[in-house]
Order: sequence, then C-alpha cells, then structure tokens
Amino acid sequence: MKTTAKSILDSHASSTPSKWRERAEYRRNNRKWIRRSQQIALAILERLTELGMSQKELAEGMEVSAQYVSKVLKGSENLSLETIAKFESILSTELIVVKQQTTVKLSNIGWQFSWQKAGSTTSLETSYYNATQSKYSNTIGINLTAA
Repeated sequence: MKTTAKSILDSHASSTPSKWRERAEYRRNNRKWIRRSQQIALAILERLTELGMSQKELAEGMEVSAQYVSKVLKGSENLSLETIAKFESILSTELIVVKQQTTVKLSNIGWQFSWQKAGSTTSLETSYYNATQSKYSNTIGINLTAA
C-alpha cells in the first residue's frame, strides 16, 4: 500500500473542526472595543505597579474573584461602565476620559471660541465670521501637565 502526502495529513488531522475563522472574524468585528479593553488593562497594570498592589488585593477591594481580575487584565473582557468605575475608585485613577466641549459666541462681533478637554489636552478653536458668514478659524492644542 502506497502512502501519500494526503493520507499522512489526513491521519494527523483533528476530528473536530477548527474555530480559527470564527475567532478571527469575532476579533475583526469587535476590534474597537477589544483595543479599548487592552488599553484599560495596560492602564490598570501600570497603576497596580505604581501602588505596589497585587491583583489579589485589587480583586478583594472590588469584591470579585482573582480569576475575573486576571481575565480583565488579559485585555479581552467587554467591561461595563460600572466595572470601569469600580476599577477607577479602587485605583484612584481615571481609565476613561470623556471629552468636554464648551462654546462661547460673541455674536455681535462675529467671534466664536470653542474648547475641548480630553485628559491633559485642551484644544482651543477660535472662529471669526465676517459679514458674508464666511468662517475663518484656527485651532491650537495645549498639553497641561501636573507640576
């Protein structure tokens, strides 16, 4: 009986179908929140190091299992806002910063000022509207760091 490459490969093939395609599609379809989960996991790990706190101590403070904290720190857990707030509270840090925008219009002279704050960066946009309502604007970014 002649042994062929196909028969050798068939003899080593798994009897259960592979799930690699489904996992790859899942990661692609959920790329955005998975990336954020990884960023949050890294921020938590950095903060744990700064505080000299163990994962077990963090789990006890949050009243969750050490296994759950480990799962979160792998960066693939879809975290709720409630869970993120608990992490922020225990670690005394912000993990998510919501952009804030404020606009001031000086309509009688055609000027408008808008600024957005996200973390330590503030962007300021100044706009001037001339008589034909054409907009001229300029935006600058300012990084604020704690002294």
